[in-house]
Amino acid sequence: MDNPAFLTNQLRLDLGVRSNGKRVDDIKLPKWARSPSEFLQKNKEALESAYVSENIHLWIDLIFGVK
Repeated sequence: MDNPAFLTNQLRLDLGVRSNGKRVDDIKLPKWARSPSEFLQKNKEALESAYVSENIHLWIDLIFGVK
C-alpha cells in the first residue's frame, strides 16, 4: 500500500475519545517520520530489506509456535 490516507482522518470523522479525554484523530508519527508518506516508505524499505528476507522464517516460527 502506497497511499498514506488511512493514517489521517481527512474526513474529520468522530472516532471517539481516549480514556485521557483526547480525541482519536490522525496517527501520531514517530520522530523519525516527518510525514505519513515517509513513515510508509521507511517501513516498506525495512520490510523489503535483505535482513528481513533472511530472517522472516524465525519470526514466523516464534509467532506461530513452531519453536
